[in-house]
Amino acid sequence: FGPLNYFQRPSDRYSMAAFGRYDINDKARVYAELSFHDDHTVAQIAPSGLFFGNEYTIFYENPLLSADWRNAIGLKKAGDSSAILIGRRNVEGGGRQDDLRHTSFRMVTGVKGDIGPWSYDAFTQVGKVIYQETYKNDFSIARATKALDVVRDAGGNIVCRSVVDGTDPNCVPYNIWSLGKVTPEALNYLQTPGFKKGFTHQQVTGFNIAGDLGQYGMKLPGAKNGVGVAVGFERRTEKMELSTDTAFTTGDLAGQGGPTIGVAGQYSIKDFFGEVRVPILEK
Repeated sequence: FGPLNYFQRPSDRYSMAAFGRYDINDKARVYAELSFHDDHTVAQIAPSGLFFGNEYTIFYENPLLSADWRNAIGLKKAGDSSAILIGRRNVEGGGRQDDLRHTSFRMVTGVKGDIGPWSYDAFTQVGKVIYQETYKNDFSIARATKALDVVRDAGGNIVCRSVVDGTDPNCVPYNIWSLGKVTPEALNYLQTPGFKKGFTHQQVTGFNIAGDLGQYGMKLPGAKNGVGVAVGFERRTEKMELSTDTAFTTGDLAGQGGPTIGVAGQYSIKDFFGEVRVPILEK
């Protein structure tokens, strides 16, 4: 499986940042930070296929089976069936590709300054990372099950049983029982993409003020500096969401090892904080 794996992935990345400030007066300065990035990369690993984690039922009536295959599988007469494990990669279709994209932005804006012995800073920060993933060229387990269940129709044509009973008119037989018999039409039916998307979002709003109370006479006799205080408030909200399509949610993609379930949630916290500095003795 190794030769198809990308050791170094192709990647396109764009980024931008801007910073600014404006002094309204000697007591207030407005500032802002803006940043953006977009990254797109594609990973490739070994082909998907039929893996040992899934059982497939093979019927005696399958016209693609030779007498030797029927004997090896244990199919003796019409009506017999056997649930078997099949290990076969999709060598005709090539490797699985994971198309990944992350886009993020961050914005900070605020005002800060000094008023007498007091300094202050009030700000808001917003950031978001958007995630998109398209998993290409994987096999559908449900479709593989149908494509291996093959019969002859009323006209003698080799078709999927699901075409005859009408449950899946698009099914194409997957002939793995003879060398070189896997058709492009079968691959087009079996190979399916999976889609995931999501985001993380953060918003922080805060305010703090700090001052030296020595200018108000609050200072111990043995100290050179006065008592210092700092107080503030911060509110933080974190959000996350992951959305998956039916193929991921149901675990239908053969090369994933199981389902990937969407999830979402958020929380908010409020913090109040304070700090006091009291110099006792300074030389």
